[in-house]
Order: sequence, then structure tokens, then C-alpha cells
Amino acid sequence: MASEDPGSPPPHLLPPPTTGRLAAALAAYAVLALAAGITLDGVFRWAVWVFLGGLALKTWIVWRAARLP
Repeated sequence: MASEDPGSPPPHLLPPPTTGRLAAALAAYAVLALAAGITLDGVFRWAVWVFLGGLALKTWIVWRAARLP
């Protein structure tokens, strides 16, 4: 029998994944992407957009995985 990580709280004590927190995180990524679009140009703008898109995708994947039974 595999032992669980002693540092992590039991699953019943974790807060439920809320849509509001996901929306806030995605809105923050959108604001940063907009700021990058206004202030940067060329390859730096694309690099920031790809990075922020990856963070948004990772955030959504973790949020979705937490909602699965």
C-alpha cells in the first residue's frame, strides 16, 4: 500500500475548486497579455503571449482535474 505525502492535507480538507478563482486567474493572464501587446513588439510579444497561454492552459488543466471525481 503506497503512503500519501505526509505534508499534504487530506482531500476532504481541501477547498473546492471554484469557478471564481479560475476566472480571476484567467483575467489576470488576459490583463498581462494585453499589457504585453501594448508595450512590447516583435518576438518578445510573441514569447510573452506563448508563455501566458501556457500558464492559462496549465491553470485550466489543474482546475479541471480537481473537479473530476
